Amino acid sequence: MRKAFLIIIAVVVLLIGSSCSGAATETDQDKSSAMLVPNVVGMELEDAKSAIKASGLEVGNIEYIEGDDSGKEVITRQDPQPGEEISEGEQINLTITVATN
Repeated sequence: MRKAFLIIIAVVVLLIGSSCSGAATETDQDKSSAMLVPNVVGMELEDAKSAIKASGLEVGNIEYIEGDDSGKEVITRQDPQPGEEISEGEQINLTITVATN
């Protein structure tokens, strides 16, 4: 009877150990799929798109607003912000300021 009890305890310990190691693996996978948002503010659209795609992320909505008369159309805002952690494949929304005429 004592031998059967020890075997049951050993099996339970093994099951608990294997389920804990599986949970650790999921956490490691979640961390590996977290991406840092690149800073594309100040870039022209095509350069920003390339930087976003190179980071494993996607370009989201692009909004054009009227602004200064510098003549350059550059990214003036992005969401999420540079340096934030997001999941691989998520989108970055961009705002581009265009010259007012």
